Amino acid sequence: MRAKPRLGLRWLVVTFGLSLAVPLDARAEVSTPVESVRLYTGAWEYRWGDSPRLADGSLAWAAPGDAPGFLALDARGSPSGREGRTTLWLRTKLSGDAPGDDTLYLRGVDQIFEAYLDGEQIYHFGNFEGEGARRFLGYKAHYLPLGEGFHGKHLALRIHSDHVNIGLFGEPMLGERSALVTAVIKRDLPTLGMGLIMLSLGAFVFCLFLARRKERAYLTYSILALSTGAYFTAVSPSRQLVADAPLAWVHAELFCLYLMGSFLTAYFEHIFGRGWLGLVRWIRFAFVGYTALAAVLVAAGVVPVLRTLLPYQVLLLVAAVVLITRAVRGAWDGSPDARIFGAGFIAAATAGCYDVLGAMGVLSRANLPLGHIGFFILTLAMGLILARRFLEVQERLGQYSTVLGLSLASARVLEPGQQAQVALDELIRLLKAKRALLFLTRTEGERTGELELRAKRDVAGASIGAGPAEMSRSLEGLALRADVVERVRAERRPLITRSQSGKRRRSAMAAPLLIRDELLGVVYLEADESRAPFNDADLTILLGLGTQLSITIVTTRAVRLELMSALQERRIEKQGALLDAASRLAKGDIETPIAVDGGSELAELGLALEGMRRDVRAKIQMLEAKNAEVEVLNDELRRKIEARTMTLLSAVLGHESGAPVPRLKAGDVAAARYRVVRKLGEGAMGVVYEATRVTDGRSVALKLLTGAKDKPAVARFIREANILARLNHPNLVSIADVDVTEAGHLYLVMELVAGAPLDKHERRRGDVAFALSTLAQIAEGLAAVHASGVVHRDLKPSNVLVTLEPDGTPLIKLADFGISTLAGDDAIAATVEEMEGTTEANDDEKTRILPRNKPAGMNVTRTGMLVGTPGYMAPELARRSRALRPSSDVFSLGIIAYELLTEERPFPMPPLFLVVQGRPIEVPDNLRRVPGLPPSLAALFERCLAEDPDARPTAREVVDVIRRVL
Repeated sequence: MRAKPRLGLRWLVVTFGLSLAVPLDARAEVSTPVESVRLYTGAWEYRWGDSPRLADGSLAWAAPGDAPGFLALDARGSPSGREGRTTLWLRTKLSGDAPGDDTLYLRGVDQIFEAYLDGEQIYHFGNFEGEGARRFLGYKAHYLPLGEGFHGKHLALRIHSDHVNIGLFGEPMLGERSALVTAVIKRDLPTLGMGLIMLSLGAFVFCLFLARRKERAYLTYSILALSTGAYFTAVSPSRQLVADAPLAWVHAELFCLYLMGSFLTAYFEHIFGRGWLGLVRWIRFAFVGYTALAAVLVAAGVVPVLRTLLPYQVLLLVAAVVLITRAVRGAWDGSPDARIFGAGFIAAATAGCYDVLGAMGVLSRANLPLGHIGFFILTLAMGLILARRFLEVQERLGQYSTVLGLSLASARVLEPGQQAQVALDELIRLLKAKRALLFLTRTEGERTGELELRAKRDVAGASIGAGPAEMSRSLEGLALRADVVERVRAERRPLITRSQSGKRRRSAMAAPLLIRDELLGVVYLEADESRAPFNDADLTILLGLGTQLSITIVTTRAVRLELMSALQERRIEKQGALLDAASRLAKGDIETPIAVDGGSELAELGLALEGMRRDVRAKIQMLEAKNAEVEVLNDELRRKIEARTMTLLSAVLGHESGAPVPRLKAGDVAAARYRVVRKLGEGAMGVVYEATRVTDGRSVALKLLTGAKDKPAVARFIREANILARLNHPNLVSIADVDVTEAGHLYLVMELVAGAPLDKHERRRGDVAFALSTLAQIAEGLAAVHASGVVHRDLKPSNVLVTLEPDGTPLIKLADFGISTLAGDDAIAATVEEMEGTTEANDDEKTRILPRNKPAGMNVTRTGMLVGTPGYMAPELARRSRALRPSSDVFSLGIIAYELLTEERPFPMPPLFLVVQGRPIEVPDNLRRVPGLPPSLAALFERCLAEDPDARPTAREVVDVIRRVL
């Protein structure tokens, strides 16, 4: 069981050693440069201060030949006697001229300088005079062009530095420029390799953190490794091949260095704790604060970037003392992590001391710095700690999970709280806790989603009693704040809290119980005061065990639900016959009796269903009888209204005039049956009131004829009553009564439509959805009218009543059938047409033509007169009224459709006028350009406007096409 983790740890150690071999071999590359590149071994001289100028303005110390006052530079390469001076001159007599040699490579120079070859300036980095004089520009590698035949010439370097260091660092080399660049890249490979290793390691650990966000140690180490890798890239001489921006690279180098200190201490705190008096945390705060302060000061230009390095180095020294002290203490206590850290720290400290001695002049600055190699070793050592902890945690978690699984398996599943008590006992034992509590999320009731304490155990094995009071008392005496569990519930992530009172150290941790992002509860543990506080490893183990506990909770609930389901299934089997009977009853089977088993526990329910079946059957039979009776009454009513219209027509033909019609006001009662509510409108033919029927309170429209002397108007009034009595359709206004008042005034009672005519809805023109719904219903009404043998004759927007539903959908009713043609009743049609034929004559002619005592069936008027609204009349009506057919109404429907969809009229003048003038009727194609109108419907409405009546579709065809498209 434990062999695999040990094997993995050994391989990790081998990998660590191999990675160390890369930087340790970096020095070997110095002595093995690329062929044709060699180290420059000439002697150097130095002199402090700046050179005087000759009469020609040239610098005296740059001239060739011997110069008094120059001192030999010792082998260490560090000039002595600076005494605060900022300018240094270096001279060398060049030697070693070889074919192809034309460039001198300098690893670096503190800080700006000019190069002179026999008094002639050949190179400069920065300015000594003028704009930006003596300004720090960063560090970079320099390639001095010497040209051929430089043997015996004098090379002078004029150097300025405000920094603690001044002069050359690194070993100069001679060779061709391309060969030098190759040699530099080759020498830089170890540094770049270390940087790549750190960047890859940081990215890998950061991915682990994304998968396990609770592990803050992964986050801190990943940023530490990433900043270390970026630092190695920033200090590499090859960096200028990527971007020749020395000052930007210096800023990047120092920023990465400062980040390394911040996250080194943060990672150390996660692994080893805050330390004595919390010094580790305070040092971490100091690093973070100093990094932020330095960034602000440098960005504002208050402090040069290099001036921020010395305080950081002092802080780093203090941190080193604190960290190594804490690590030594841990190593003395036997902590393997502390020993690993100590080994890495010793390597880093050794390399750092080497660089410090070089900076102080004790060691030669010609040698490469090793500080970054030491920090690389330290970072890898800390990564080794992380890997060791990961393997150890996984091994412990595997063992603990096995133990917990066996314990839970031995618990009785169906006994309430049994598994919870067993789980808490094991958590206390495995994690050496003092107390454990289990909170579960309420799944029902008013407090759904809140946590409820379900179990509590302590190290002595005591548990909570039953009831809320016992649970409340069990929460008393908890070592830490009461909001720990609530924070874990709200944030859904594990949490460790620590406190210290004198010598007593207390810690607690809590972890959420999650299954597929569903929070089942929270498990809470308090540490025994005799043991060390809980750490991240303990929290990881608790979270893993919590996952197993969550699975057990869900499994237990599933088992209980399965058992309950089995019990319910038995009940359902017994209910099978009863449910089948109920299903038949729901589907309308009220004839089949429901059999009831008197000995069944569901007998009462069966009897109730049987009683319901009988009751429904009796009520349906009663409703069917009443519906049949209502249909008979409605048919009788329509026949009576038709018969009454004939009687009224005979009475009108035999009655010369009537008394003036009174003006009714609200509250008046007409015909002893209808109480007036308000006046709705008035026309030449009559007045329309809103009224309520006295007998049942139904709202109706009461139309009272005012022109009793106008025989054609009376005829049209009676015609409308007769037609409405024949029609019964949702899209047609229905009639309720027609009669004569005691004073002899004709009245018509119709359905009250709470809406406005279509011509009042001009703002909805162009709305395709509104138009198609409206046209479909108009066509439905026309189809019903035509099926009853009636032609409307006056279909226009003002005769189309629109009621808007709450969602804006129109509900259409066709009205005003006063001039409609009754194709199925020759008597009433002929009589009305006879009287309408006089409408174009003068009053005397009307009086003269109208018969006084003719029978209703006689045709006593001239035929062929036009009645209707010219703008909506079919063209065939210009020739004779006998040409009137249902297709004439379809033509009117086409004009309404064109107006609704295009917001304009289809013809320049009424079509029948065009026919009279002998002009052709051309249907415009504007319908085809209406946005959102299907081409099939555009073609349909164009057919409605055809001049040939036989080419037009029927109203039923219009309905079918619109419904099919919609």
